[in-house]
Amino acid sequence: MSKHFIAFLLLFSSIHLLVGQDIHLSQYYTSNLSFNPGRTGDYHGDLKASWNYRNQWKQVNQPIETNMASIEKKINLNKDALGVGLLFINDRSGNIGLTTNKIMASFAYEHDLKGNLFRAGIQAGYVQNSNNLNNQLFPNQWDYKQGDFDTEIFNEEKGLTNSYSNLDLNAGFTWSKQFQKIRPTIGYSLLHINKPKNKFTENNNDAFNHLIDVKANYKLNTKTTIIPKALYMLSAKAENILISSHVQYAIANDLKPLLGLGVRTSRINGDAYIIYLGIQYKQFDLGLSTDRVFSSLNDGEGFNQKSSFEISLSYTTPSFVPESITIPCDRY
Repeated sequence: MSKHFIAFLLLFSSIHLLVGQDIHLSQYYTSNLSFNPGRTGDYHGDLKASWNYRNQWKQVNQPIETNMASIEKKINLNKDALGVGLLFINDRSGNIGLTTNKIMASFAYEHDLKGNLFRAGIQAGYVQNSNNLNNQLFPNQWDYKQGDFDTEIFNEEKGLTNSYSNLDLNAGFTWSKQFQKIRPTIGYSLLHINKPKNKFTENNNDAFNHLIDVKANYKLNTKTTIIPKALYMLSAKAENILISSHVQYAIANDLKPLLGLGVRTSRINGDAYIIYLGIQYKQFDLGLSTDRVFSSLNDGEGFNQKSSFEISLSYTTPSFVPESITIPCDRY
């Protein structure tokens, strides 16, 4: 009974406490458009197509599944550049039928100012959320005599709806610069600028979502690159902190495996540690990761060793714009 009750609490909370908690990835850095519009077109190449899949908590009845697909185009404008992209997201939360679908268009402008690379972007799109009330259990349906829920009992919930849709607006910017062997990058994005309705009740979401991301590429030597990363998310009083470090080794110019470790936490509670594996082969990038929960959520009967699994895959076409132009000069 405790297993079903814990599952109920998790799923019920996802409906009634949904106040701007965004879909998140452990491999967030592989999907530029999903966390910072300013990163649209932030890659070396011409056209980039990406796909991300996350399977979370399969031990809790049915898993939470997230699919993302994006396509980006980089348009070079002399020393500056323009990035345009489309992002598609489908997120499903177990058997309660909570589904989120998004289609977002992103635009970013890149400017190089004396070696300082600035990028600013904006993103707008359509969001549709739905859920199946018939597959859900509510506190008023708990039958103490039977010691279980009874769906025949009226749930007494008011103001709930099966679906809603809204427009969403996001913005972000980044800065980066090369310092000898190290290139730091700092980004900030503000999501839900228009404060869209984000509940299945009549209340509106009045909280922005702030994201700060930091990373650095440090060339240890000609073959080894160390890449520390950090992401901080804050929405109302809910926060998420993800810290990781990756090591990439170049076996050859077109073959670079990657290994990394990370942790997801907050200032109040810990969450999970993360193991990353990846490989870059020519224009393809493949990433695998798994989350292992160590928070108190791991203590429930039947829920030991809850985990999540992610896979990312991207393909980037080469750029046909030369990085430097050499003009031959005849000698006389």
